[in-house]
Amino acid sequence: MILECQNCNKKFNVKDTLIPSKALFLILETFKNQIINIFPNFENYIIYVYETLDNILILIKDLFKSY
Repeated sequence: MILECQNCNKKFNVKDTLIPSKALFLILETFKNQIINIFPNFENYIIYVYETLDNILILIKDLFKSY
């Protein structure tokens, strides 16, 4: 999804920024059983990060729809 700012004529590709970050967390989630031994609350952190990324995406979509 490409979002375009009408006032500044710049394009922002949401997928280019969110896909690598989600891919990193998917890799971390793959090894979460081993990571939980080191960081006991790791599963909660992963859930918080997913919710935060989804909220940021919704916020960006809403901001650009309002212009």
